Amino acid sequence: MSSQGLSKAANPDFIDKSELKMLLVNMRQYLELWVMFDRVDLGDDRRITQQEFVGASVSGTFTDWGLDVQNAEESFRNIDTNGGGQILFDEFATWAISSKLDLRDAAARVAFQASAKKGAEAAAAAAAAASDAASDTGRSILIF
Repeated sequence: MSSQGLSKAANPDFIDKSELKMLLVNMRQYLELWVMFDRVDLGDDRRITQQEFVGASVSGTFTDWGLDVQNAEESFRNIDTNGGGQILFDEFATWAISSKLDLRDAAARVAFQASAKKGAEAAAAAAAAASDAASDTGRSILIF
């Protein structure tokens, strides 16, 4: 395939060099939001219960991230926008961004770095496997 076939004009889903930095910044923010969500979600069920939220508030987790939650029960009800009785990741992320939570404590940064390292290792392994598959078939494979 020619380089013209891979251009943004031919396929608007591709990113160009000027968009790469913003993509990486947004990916980092998403990963930090996930680490915060995961630290509050003690049940590891990808949902935050009111008990987990109140516990995080009482333990100072939100204070560590730059927010003093005055009334945890009321905050929980406001964050749970779908009224399901649990906070889902998208609800948490919306609240965390609007509250300007900042993942800055050392333990969370270590967890974030470990997650990023695992992701990079998995991506490298996938790229190597794809490269091996391409050499076996004699065809090129485009890896995202």
